[in-house]
Amino acid sequence: MRLALEGVLEIGRDPSCAVPLDDEQVSWRHLRIEPKNGQVEVVDLESSNGTFLNAQRMDPGPVYVSTDALIQMGSTRVRLRRATPSTAEERGRFRRVHFRNRALRIGRAPDNDVVLEEPNVSWHHAEFRPGRAPTIVDLGSRNGVRLDGRLIRGEEPLRPDAVAGIGPYALRLDGGELVISDEHGARLGAAGVSVDVGERRILQPTYLSVAPGEFVALIGASGSGKTTLLKCLAGVKDPSSGQVLVGTDPIDLRLTEVGYVPQTDVLHDRLSVRETLMYTARLRLPSDTSREECAVAVEEVLAELRLTEHAETNVEKLSGGQRKRLSCGVELIGKPSTVLLDEPTSGLDPPLERHLMSTLRRLSDGGRGIVVVTHATSSLALCDTVAVMGEGGNLLFSGSPRECLEHFNVGNYDEIYGAAELVTPPAPSPAGPQPERPRGSGLSLLAGRSLLRQSGTLIGRYAHTLGRDRRTIGALLGQAPLIGLLLALLYPRDVLALPDTSPTRSAQFMFLLVTAALWLGLIDSCREIVRERAIILRELAVGVRLDAQIIAKATILFGIAAVQCLLLLAVVAALRPFHVSLAHYGEILGLLILTSWAMVGLGLLVSTVARSVDQATSVIPLLLIPQLLFGGALVALDRMGAVIKVLADLTVSRWAFAGVGHVISMNSRLAGEPRAAKLSGYGTDFFSLQPGIAALVLLGFAAAALLGAALLLARRSRDV
Repeated sequence: MRLALEGVLEIGRDPSCAVPLDDEQVSWRHLRIEPKNGQVEVVDLESSNGTFLNAQRMDPGPVYVSTDALIQMGSTRVRLRRATPSTAEERGRFRRVHFRNRALRIGRAPDNDVVLEEPNVSWHHAEFRPGRAPTIVDLGSRNGVRLDGRLIRGEEPLRPDAVAGIGPYALRLDGGELVISDEHGARLGAAGVSVDVGERRILQPTYLSVAPGEFVALIGASGSGKTTLLKCLAGVKDPSSGQVLVGTDPIDLRLTEVGYVPQTDVLHDRLSVRETLMYTARLRLPSDTSREECAVAVEEVLAELRLTEHAETNVEKLSGGQRKRLSCGVELIGKPSTVLLDEPTSGLDPPLERHLMSTLRRLSDGGRGIVVVTHATSSLALCDTVAVMGEGGNLLFSGSPRECLEHFNVGNYDEIYGAAELVTPPAPSPAGPQPERPRGSGLSLLAGRSLLRQSGTLIGRYAHTLGRDRRTIGALLGQAPLIGLLLALLYPRDVLALPDTSPTRSAQFMFLLVTAALWLGLIDSCREIVRERAIILRELAVGVRLDAQIIAKATILFGIAAVQCLLLLAVVAALRPFHVSLAHYGEILGLLILTSWAMVGLGLLVSTVARSVDQATSVIPLLLIPQLLFGGALVALDRMGAVIKVLADLTVSRWAFAGVGHVISMNSRLAGEPRAAKLSGYGTDFFSLQPGIAALVLLGFAAAALLGAALLLARRSRDV
């Protein structure tokens, strides 16, 4: 609704207000807005729940606004804007814009010719250019422009019979006008969707649609295909045949309009409720969304799910029902028209289950389509539609709760399961060929997503969560000086003194120092992806960049590893001086840090492959033992066979050991003790590696491992 501000405007639940609101979070007379001296005076009328101006709670007394502002009252949002001449004639869900041979810019910003107030529309999203051959141009938007069943980037012809799509809006030409239709709440539907696994069909061809405001419960015995169907509807799993549509578009092109809440919570326990939603908003909304707009979106979700009073509570302290509501809130940030939930009531006691289902009913009454997979039957009467899945992935029935009882001839919902087992399903259709179904349209969405913004947001969130885990931080930073102390105590104080009477002992000392750096990098990183895999995979599915995920992990872990190596070297050097210049200390520190970084990359690679935290941890000895055996300290490189030498060249320790050995002049030390040099087998070549070359090799190891982790994570996300 749009209103011209020409006098005093009061807002509240009182029907006599200029803008009456049906929102229980809004007071009877909540807010007064009045133009004064070229500005706008905004006054909170001592409301119970307060008013938020640009995400900041208003103090008592008038506040003057001279620029665009966002006002939040309960779940209601008001945007104040300067009046600007508009070329658009608005009539309900349609707008006709006369372009008169001039280009029209389209987007969320007030300075566009066509303003589309929708969180998934970018600030300046697209431009329509008339002429003999009219075109539509994507302006680097986050979610792209749809045309002819595909996403376009750049400029494409807009034929008179074609329909372009921007978020939930459709655009078409009608003579000298551009017609924009609002398709919020488009129907989500599965048309003949089936899923094959190998030669077995686990979901038979299924037809099911969800209308705006419809609350659908998907029930059935375990293994009947409920979750499989839900994942297809959510666009996180490709069907083997058939298609899922949002309106008339394939779901791949409108993923932002469908929210999916998996059975496993995708939440960080050490973030508060508000922090969780704020990070989600900054990751999922277009990169040009301001912090104030993100904050307003967060407040809307908090109010809608009645989580405002828990906004500052850490996730780990929430009840099961509150966690499920927050998981739902994560998906509501982008204002999807349909929300799909997989077993949200699992593990909840009956009162909490009823409360959650009532919340979903309320969301549905607000105009959203809701689909919930559930085994609970006590709240099915709240639903508009009950869909029953049977053996072999067959949809046995879809209709109202009352019709469902009549169809299965039972007196209560608990008996539906038993009655469904007695239904003889049709003979399962054989699995057909499964051609590759490339999701190029989905991948092309990355073109509009800011690597810098997403990386910065993920780095901030990772640092935030890790910083609150004081036990882990203490263990990570405390082990480095402890290892350094033990290493120093193992050798005499003059171990590296010159002239060196025992160069082989000096070499062993430096190798143990390298081994400590190897250990620190590996133990830091080997669990960091696997323990957040559910969160990462879900974020990848909704458009968080894969490279941003890897960059965020590497940035924080590289910083921790650098501090650890500094503490390690400081303790060792204080107790067992190296007898080298300060610059050489810097070279040793640099090589130790790069050594640990290479192992951070390897640890992230392992964490991507591992299926559990325990499995990732159990692999650590298998990664460290080759570093010890082939690093050149136990058996010199010159005494290894040809095949073993190749293996040695593939270990981080071999290059790090040679590099730090060169810094402390191991060749000169060995030359001073010919007998020790002959017995050690190092020769004159092993420690000739320049520190700069060693550093480049170690950086190469780190880069290769991070690239491998990214590729494996991308493959895992496609498989899931």
